[in-house]
Amino acid sequence: MPAGDAQRVWFPEMIDELRLAWSADMTWDELAEFCSRITQARKEIRHSRGIRPPLTRCPRCGEQSRSELKGVSIRSALYVLKNHDIVTEAEFKALDKSWKEHRAKTALDAYGQPSEPAPANVKGSGCCTSASDRLSLDRRSLVALSTTATQPPPPTQSKQTAIKARGPVGKKLIQAIRRERSKKVVNFSAIAEGDRLARVLQEGAASREDHADHDPSHGWYVIAQQQLSIFVEHTGAMRQTLCLTDPINDAEDEYMPAGPPISPLTASYFFYWSVCDLSPSGDGETLATATLDLVRAVGTDPHLLAAMETLESSRMGLWEHRGNDGDRVILRELVTDVEHRCHVASGYRGRKGEIWFARVLPPPIEGLDAVVITTPYLLIRSSRTHWIAYLDRALAAYPGDKHKQVYPLLMKYGENPRYWPEYVFEAYVNHESDVVYLTGFPDIEASRPHSRLNS
Repeated sequence: MPAGDAQRVWFPEMIDELRLAWSADMTWDELAEFCSRITQARKEIRHSRGIRPPLTRCPRCGEQSRSELKGVSIRSALYVLKNHDIVTEAEFKALDKSWKEHRAKTALDAYGQPSEPAPANVKGSGCCTSASDRLSLDRRSLVALSTTATQPPPPTQSKQTAIKARGPVGKKLIQAIRRERSKKVVNFSAIAEGDRLARVLQEGAASREDHADHDPSHGWYVIAQQQLSIFVEHTGAMRQTLCLTDPINDAEDEYMPAGPPISPLTASYFFYWSVCDLSPSGDGETLATATLDLVRAVGTDPHLLAAMETLESSRMGLWEHRGNDGDRVILRELVTDVEHRCHVASGYRGRKGEIWFARVLPPPIEGLDAVVITTPYLLIRSSRTHWIAYLDRALAAYPGDKHKQVYPLLMKYGENPRYWPEYVFEAYVNHESDVVYLTGFPDIEASRPHSRLNS
């Protein structure tokens, strides 16, 4: 197998086919037919080169399964046209806008085919509903979310209570559910359907007993992640969150996050980045903050809410491997100097001196270990000194005594919304089942193997 083929989503011969087939007057039906043909061609290429579907871990329940590659979507083809200079940036934006309008008007799916409602829980390449299988944008999502929450709101939360939200989307969600609750006429069919959806979604969630044999910190956070995922599925189906979910869908089309060899972005990395870190407006509001603002207003178990808030506030970081303590890894973060004894969910143990790009969750209670919740990215061909130099460059606009305050913001939000996933995508080198290898630096394009400069 030629070097680099394993991680490619678009093979060179596919790009050549698109270049030959493309014309400015190509209709959407013709592009959809091309995408269908090229999807089949990709299957044949991967089969001929012995590239097997990778094992992926479901971000909700943690189950591993072989994930079949998704078909080539219309927007994926548009991104290839732009990224390979077949169309200009202005032409791409015009095409993208035209496609969104055409898709909305004709009720097509991402592949240009007639859209069909997906079952509430689809057993496909994974065990749970895909993030792109959205529920209907109606009151069923509101009712289902109310049903999913385990407790009513505290008595002090009356209709007169001021709305407490961290951003405009969270405020709109709370207003929507308050309007729904204040209606004089009760829609029993919506309540029944909402209850059914809530129960179906909860069926995929594991209980505490299911994680009895796991590391206790890891098990607790997996339960919290499952519940956050369920809540996010409800709010992500509401029109009020379109400004948050549209950028997520755009990124999913471009990156196709399923883990190597399909994509350098693992499913768990993409879940946390898209739900907890991606703030399209730059004000810090994410799908997770908006969702948890609503969950807090609806009411749920305070311990579960605290755990989900920990997930929401988490971020990636640059960590130095300080050694092993049995099956645990000691990690110290650059800049902050925070040190944790960690359980690594992927099982990777590593070696002293390595630099990891990882999401580390703190111990849920005193006496337990921290958790490296996603598969770690190992930064090779570089050392602590190199990464300190990068951080000095990235934080150069701020006084040295402010670096500890600004560093967390850089690691969570980047210098632009796609700063960190784009770095992962372009810095990918190789992978093993428990670790992914990256090289290069976010601010030096020539250092990243798959940057546009090197492609």
